[in-house]
Amino acid sequence: MGRLNILIIMVISLVIQGSLFAFFGFSDRQPDLLLIVIICFSIMWGSRDGAMIGVTAGLLQDILFGPMLGVFALTKMIAGYLSGFSEKNIYRDFVLGPMIIVLLMTFLHEGLVFVFSGEVTRLPLHTAFMNVILPKALYNFCLTPFIYLLIYFANQKKYFRPLQ
Repeated sequence: MGRLNILIIMVISLVIQGSLFAFFGFSDRQPDLLLIVIICFSIMWGSRDGAMIGVTAGLLQDILFGPMLGVFALTKMIAGYLSGFSEKNIYRDFVLGPMIIVLLMTFLHEGLVFVFSGEVTRLPLHTAFMNVILPKALYNFCLTPFIYLLIYFANQKKYFRPLQ
């Protein structure tokens, strides 16, 4: 049941991200709820589970919204894996740590998507950074406390379980 709950959280994140935020006209400057969810689980359960959740969520996003299959799967897997290294080194009850990790991983994730999707040939890096990457990182940073605390307390109540 715990794995089904994780999948439901992923689908809800994708629905909100793909419909609600697109409806309000954020265009490229919308937050990446799925990335925040992946990083939150990765912080709680470690690199291995973070990478598994990242590749699963990324494949779902690739199938529904991706420019080509595998871009989001690879980048979200890398973000989940790297953020999982903080599992033992972070105080989980203090939300500032996950906020900083989400900020850093958003820069990494969006930079990798920028390179892998071929946008690097069409758009200068400084323009992409100022118009897409930085606003998305700040949105993710601001939304992290709400999502992290929701997932953290649901995890404490055993609604989820690690994939191992």
